[in-house]
Amino acid sequence: MNLRLGIKNSCDCYFYQVALKLGIDALAAGAKRLGLGQPTGIEIPGERGGFIPDRYWKQATFREAWQQGDSVVAGIGQGYILATPLQLCMLAARIASGMQVSPRIVRTLGTQMQPRPEAEPVGFSPAALAAVRDAMNATANEPGGTAYAWRITDKSMAMAGKTGTAQVRVITKAERAGGVRRNEGLPWALRDHGLFIGYAPVDKPRYACAVVIEHGGVGAHPQVAGGARCSGLCAIAQYSRASARLSDHFGRRRTMSVFARSFDGGGQSLPLSQKLSRIDWVLVALITLIACAGFHDAVFGGRRGTFSPWAGKQMVRFVIAFAIFLAVACVDLRIWMGLAYPAYGASLVLLIAVEAAGRVGLGAQRWIELGPVAIAAIGVDEDRAHSGACPLSAWASTG
Repeated sequence: MNLRLGIKNSCDCYFYQVALKLGIDALAAGAKRLGLGQPTGIEIPGERGGFIPDRYWKQATFREAWQQGDSVVAGIGQGYILATPLQLCMLAARIASGMQVSPRIVRTLGTQMQPRPEAEPVGFSPAALAAVRDAMNATANEPGGTAYAWRITDKSMAMAGKTGTAQVRVITKAERAGGVRRNEGLPWALRDHGLFIGYAPVDKPRYACAVVIEHGGVGAHPQVAGGARCSGLCAIAQYSRASARLSDHFGRRRTMSVFARSFDGGGQSLPLSQKLSRIDWVLVALITLIACAGFHDAVFGGRRGTFSPWAGKQMVRFVIAFAIFLAVACVDLRIWMGLAYPAYGASLVLLIAVEAAGRVGLGAQRWIELGPVAIAAIGVDEDRAHSGACPLSAWASTG
């Protein structure tokens, strides 16, 4: 038995021997470098830090010296050890990356970008980390591995991991003598917890996960199925380079166009049919109906409902403008958010230009001609116009 087979086959006896050779001091130091026994620092109040015991804690708490049996139990993560699912996830991420990465959920506060210190190396040799990663890969992707049945078969999304259980009951000497009962034959509340940690893809780790199923420690390893689904969904959700650049700029990854129903399919280039299927056509139809009703009133608003002389040109302008509206509405809102300040500044410049150089016509409106287009500031009196107080919606154009 060696490290690779011990992790792949989840062999307790191998780790008993490792724990005895290392001792609790080395075990505790290594566990803390991997993020156990202390809060992760995530921006959520009330986080618990778990617990990694040592000889000094036991002496102060129980007035007893640390025993080799304590090290044996600690070597498989049992006994006094406590860990949260988030800590287990961070442990997997640190093994995968070799860096002391920590989870964060806050990118900015208002307009203030929150600092993220560069992660330091986790402190284990590259050879040691490579050996553990190889064993975790074998656990999920080689026959005989405890997670092999739930492997991700797509090589580009392959997952590495480690299964585990957390015992919740005391097994008496009498039970051991007569045969320990299997979890499936125990009442639900006495069954072991099922645990799994993993990361994916194996070659270029990007996602880490931890799954804990209370009293779910059965032979079928449902916790591994949960980890595989989690890793698979994360891998599928990888964005294309263009979407990644947009994501880095705006700090989010969800597509938020006006008519978008859901995610953008992982940021990949979608066929036109799929793009069209993601538009809420009911909403588009409703807006079109309202627009057509207003257009009808404008075109046939002459005396006795006669067709106005300029109706033909207005109809063409309406169709063009409505097509532009639909195209604009399907663009990610974050793009327009990024252009909001320049657009507002441009509107103020146009407003001042209209008031300074525009001509009076069509009632009390001021107009300025920009080639074939005439622009007016609607509903803004001269005092407000000179002060520059004009909303973006106060602009209209006509041919």
